Amino acid sequence: MAHGRPGLVFAFIQQKWGWEGIRDFLYEYRNTLGSSVDRALKRAFDITPEEFDTRFRTYLRKQYLPALVSKGEPQEYGDPFKIGQEVQSEDISPVPAPSGDLLAAITDYKEDADVVLFNIPERKLFRNLTSGYTSRYEYVIVQMLTTGPVMGRDLGFSPTGDQVAMFVKKERGRNLMLINALNGRIERNVRMDVEQQLAPTYSPNGRRIAFAAFKGDQPDIFVYDLDSGAITNLTNDKYFDGAPVYSPDGKWLVYSSVINGYAKLIKLNVANPTERYQLTSGDWNDIDAYFSPDGKRIFFASDKTPTSSAAASRRSSSRGRTTRSASSSRRTTSCAGGSTRRRRTSRCTRPRRPRCRPGRCWPRRARSSSRRSRWRSIRRRSTSRAASGSTSTTSPSTAASPRTSCSSPSRRSS
Repeated sequence: MAHGRPGLVFAFIQQKWGWEGIRDFLYEYRNTLGSSVDRALKRAFDITPEEFDTRFRTYLRKQYLPALVSKGEPQEYGDPFKIGQEVQSEDISPVPAPSGDLLAAITDYKEDADVVLFNIPERKLFRNLTSGYTSRYEYVIVQMLTTGPVMGRDLGFSPTGDQVAMFVKKERGRNLMLINALNGRIERNVRMDVEQQLAPTYSPNGRRIAFAAFKGDQPDIFVYDLDSGAITNLTNDKYFDGAPVYSPDGKWLVYSSVINGYAKLIKLNVANPTERYQLTSGDWNDIDAYFSPDGKRIFFASDKTPTSSAAASRRSSSRGRTTRSASSSRRTTSCAGGSTRRRRTSRCTRPRRPRCRPGRCWPRRARSSSRRSRWRSIRRRSTSRAASGSTSTTSPSTAASPRTSCSSPSRRSS
C-alpha cells in the first residue's frame, strides 16, 4: 500500500484529516504492538487498509492525472535507450555529447555501476568505458546506486566531446576522474582536500570543472582549474548548495541552494561570486538546472503542484488574519477592587489551569460528560457542606480552590 511514496501518503492524510490526523496516526503506529499499519489505520481513522488504499489512489489520480495527460508518456517523445533486447538494466544520469550523436550514462547491466556510451540515432550501446577490473579506483559515485540521492548529474561531458568527468571512490575519499570518451583510458585521477563531491560540470571553454562538495561541515560549490589544479570555493555560505551548471557564455553559474527548507535556483556571477540572484521561490524544490543552447531558457526539475502553490498562498494569507485577530482579541480588564489585571486573551494562559467561561470554570481535563458530571457533584458537595455550617480554618478569601477558578479574590467578593 503506497509503497515508496511516504511523502504523498502523509500529504493525503493531512489533506483528508488535517495535522491532527497525522499526529493520531503516528501515535497509534508507535503504540501498536509490532508497529502494525493496519491497526494504526483502524484506530486513527476507523477504516481498513483496503479503504485507505482506494481513497489514496483516488487522491493521486485527481492530483496528477491532469499533468500526466498534458505531458504524455515518455515513449511519445522518443524510443528508450537499451543495452539489449533481453537485457534488464537501470540506465540513469544521461548527459549528451556536444556533437549530439553520443550519450553518456550510468548502467548496471553487469551488476556494477558502469559508464557507457549510447548511440543516439540507434538508441543502442556503443561502448562501455569502465568495464573490467582496475586498482586505480573502487567504484563510480552514482546517486541511487552507490550513494544516496542528493541532486545534480553524476557525469559531465567536456565541450570538445573527448572527455567524461566523474567522481570515483578511492580509499577513504573521492577522486575526480577524467576518462577518454573514445577508449575509456583514465587521463586524470585527482585527489582533493574536500569531501562528498558530486555533480561535475565543465565550463564552456573546457578549462574548469564546477562541482558540489563539503569543506568540513559546510556544503558549497567549488571550481577545479584543469591548468593549475587549484580548487576555489565559489559560494562559501551557510546554505546547502549543489547541482551547478554553466551558462553557454560561461559568465554565469546556476545551482540549487536549500533556503528555508526548500531547494531554490540561484544565479551566480562567475567573475564576481558575491553577485547572486534567486531565480525561483515557493514551498517546493527546484533542482538540476540545464541551459538551452542559446542561453535564453533554463530547464529544471521541480516538485511544485497546483495544490502546493494554493496551500502556500492560503498559509501566507492566514498568517496575516491570525496576527490581526490575535492583536484585536487582547484586552485589559479591571477587578472590583480597582486593580488592573494583566493583558490576556480569552483563553487562560497559565499552564494546566481551567479555561474561563461565563459563570463557571471547567478544568482542562474535564472534557467528557462523565468527568463534567463528577466535577459538578464535587462542587455541589463542597457547596452543601459550606452552607450547612461545617467548621473550617480557611479564610473566606481563599476558600475557593485555585484549580477551579481563574478569578481574583477581589472579583469573587464583589
